[in-house]
Amino acid sequence: MTIYRPLTPDEIAIVQQQGCTAADWTTVQVTDAFECSQIRNVHFGGDVRIGSDNATDDELHIEGVTLCDVTIGRGTAIRCTDACIQHYDIGQNVTIVDIRRMACDADATFAEGLPITILRESGKPNIVLRSGMKDEPTGAGRKEKQSEETTGAAFEHSECSENADYSECSENTSRDRRGYIGDGAVIRHTPYITNTRVGANCIVEDAARVQNCTLTAHPEGTPSRIGMGAIVEDSIVSNGSVVDNYAIVRRCFVGECSTLTDAFTATDSLFFVNSFMACGEAVACYCGPFTVSHHKSTLLIGGKFAFFNAGSGTNCSNHAYKMGPLHHGELLRGCKTASNAHLVWPARVGAFTVCMGKIATHPDTTALPFAYLIGQADGTVRCLPGRNVASCGLWRDVQKWERRDRRLPQERRSDVDYNWLNAGIVQQIRQGLDMLRSWKGDTSYRGCIIRGKDIEAGIGYYELLLRLAIGDKRDPRYLGAIDEWADMLMADARKEFALGDVEADMLNNFICEVQKWKESIHQ
Repeated sequence: MTIYRPLTPDEIAIVQQQGCTAADWTTVQVTDAFECSQIRNVHFGGDVRIGSDNATDDELHIEGVTLCDVTIGRGTAIRCTDACIQHYDIGQNVTIVDIRRMACDADATFAEGLPITILRESGKPNIVLRSGMKDEPTGAGRKEKQSEETTGAAFEHSECSENADYSECSENTSRDRRGYIGDGAVIRHTPYITNTRVGANCIVEDAARVQNCTLTAHPEGTPSRIGMGAIVEDSIVSNGSVVDNYAIVRRCFVGECSTLTDAFTATDSLFFVNSFMACGEAVACYCGPFTVSHHKSTLLIGGKFAFFNAGSGTNCSNHAYKMGPLHHGELLRGCKTASNAHLVWPARVGAFTVCMGKIATHPDTTALPFAYLIGQADGTVRCLPGRNVASCGLWRDVQKWERRDRRLPQERRSDVDYNWLNAGIVQQIRQGLDMLRSWKGDTSYRGCIIRGKDIEAGIGYYELLLRLAIGDKRDPRYLGAIDEWADMLMADARKEFALGDVEADMLNNFICEVQKWKESIHQ
C-alpha cells in the first residue's frame, strides 16, 4: 500500500515559485520519492495524490494542468497547456500530452450496461453493452443452426429487459464513477476525454473526442487504439481494436482486433472478431466475425452478418412501405454482395450466397446455401442453388479467414468456428438437396425463381459439397470430390483470365495454390 504525506512548507514554497497554486495545500499528498522539480504551473483542487513508494521517480513530470481529485502513479508524464483533469485515477508510466479536459462525472457509466437497439432500428433496446462481449449468444460466427422462424420474425436478445435498471447491470461499472487510465497508456493531442476508462497500454492519439467509453486491453495481448480525428461516444472498444482516421462511432461494441477507419460511421451496432469497416456506414447491425466493408456509399442497416464482404455501393433498406425502419434481415455466414447490390428487408439469405442487383422480394433461402441471388430487371429474383461452389472466390475465402485472425492465442475470447462445412451448414445442404430433387421444371420458392436447369446443376453442386464434408482422407469419395472441386476452381479462374479480370501472374499463382492444397490432402 502506497504511503502518502503532505507537502512540507519548504516544498510548498518551491513549487509556488514554479507557478503552482492550490485551493488547499493540505489536500495535496505525495510520496517520499517526490521531487519539487517534477511539477510546474499546476493548480491543485480537492484531494490529489502523486507518486508511489519507489525510492526514486525520475520519470514523473507534471506541467500546465489543473488537477482536481486525482491520483497519479509513478513515472507518469503530463505535459499540457491550461488543461484540466478531474476525478481520475492515473496509473504508472502514463503519458498525457496536449489535452484540454479529462473529467469524470458522477453519473458516468463508461458505456457499461448501456442499452442499444440492433437489427430493429426503431424498436426498443434489445441488447446491453458490456466489456468482454462474445459472439456466442447468436452463433453468427460459429455453427449456423437451421431455424423455422419466418423471414420477418423478430430477433430477440435475452440480455435486455424493458424494465431493467441498466445503470448497475455490469459488474465492471464502478459505484464511485471515477475515471481510470491504466499503466503505460498514452494519450496525446486529444482535446476531450470524458467519462472514459482507458486500459493498460491503450493509445488515444490525435482523436477529436472520446466520451463515455471503455477501452480495454488483454494483459498479455494487444491494446486498443483511438486515432486521428476519431469521435467515439458511448462505446466499448476491445483489445487489439482500432478506431481512427475520422471514424465516428456511437453506442457500439467494437470487438477483438476489429478496425473502424476512413470516416466510417457506426451507430447502435456490434462488431465482433476481426471485422474491418471503412468509408461506409452501419446502423443497428450485428456484425459477426470477419464482417468487412471497404467501400464508400455502402450502407449496412438493420442487418445481421458474419464472414461477410460488402461490395461497393451495397445498400440495405429497412423502410418498407414508407412506414419507418420496421424491418431487418440476415445474411448467414460467408455471404457476399456485388457492387451496387440493394437488399430490401425483411430477407434471410442462405450461407455463402452471392447477392447481385436489387433483391426486393424478401427471399428466405436458408435451405439453399452457396447460391447466387440475382435481381432481374423485371423485379424478380433468380436463384442458382449451389452455384457459388464453382467460384474460385469461395476457395480463397475459406482459406484466408483463419490466417487473418489477428488475435494472439492468449487473448482470444470468442470461439470462432472456421469449419466452413460444419454440421449446421451440412444440414442446410441436405435439406436443399432434398428440395431440389423433389422439384420438376421452373419453380418459385420463397421469393425466388429457380429454373429447371439451375435445379439440375444445384443437385450436382450439393452432392459435391456433401462428399467434401466427409473430410476423411481414407474415403475415396472425399478424395474424388477434392479432385473434382480443384478442377472446377481452376476452370473458373481460367474463365476469369479469359474475360480479362485477372492477370496471368495471378492466375498462375492461384492454380499453384490449388494444386498444392490438393496434393497436401492426397499425401
